[in-house]
Amino acid sequence: MKYPLIIILFLSILLMNCFSTKEKIVYEYNGIVITRIYKNAESYFYYGKHEINDLPNSYIKAEYAGFDGLMGALLLFEKNGNVKFIGCYGLFTTTGINSNSKLQLIEDHNVMQPLFDFEKLVKNKNVIYLSDVIQYEKKENVKNHSNVNATYE
Repeated sequence: MKYPLIIILFLSILLMNCFSTKEKIVYEYNGIVITRIYKNAESYFYYGKHEINDLPNSYIKAEYAGFDGLMGALLLFEKNGNVKFIGCYGLFTTTGINSNSKLQLIEDHNVMQPLFDFEKLVKNKNVIYLSDVIQYEKKENVKNHSNVNATYE
């Protein structure tokens, strides 16, 4: 009797994952835009405003599956149009990003020393906190008075 229940539970989880849709968030500061596409335990970050069905080949990927299943990062919008993606926790990789790209991944926090003081950095108006838990992300950015506009679609 226990096995049919386990099978039904497993199939339900599998079907929910298969039919979950991709969602989009657009982050904008002073005309600079980052598009985030996320589904399940992955998020993709693209420089510029893009539609889900028309995405460029250069992006930062955040994965947050597994035991801890967490993702936290910051987007730091610079006056010159560049955006630093500061990975705090999660697994981050790049595709098609090079040293001339407007979107850069910063994972080694020592590179940012003494700039990388999370508590101070997150309170800058040109910074927005990113999380795998969207409600928490929204709450933190209201608390930190971020001037980065986030549109949750």
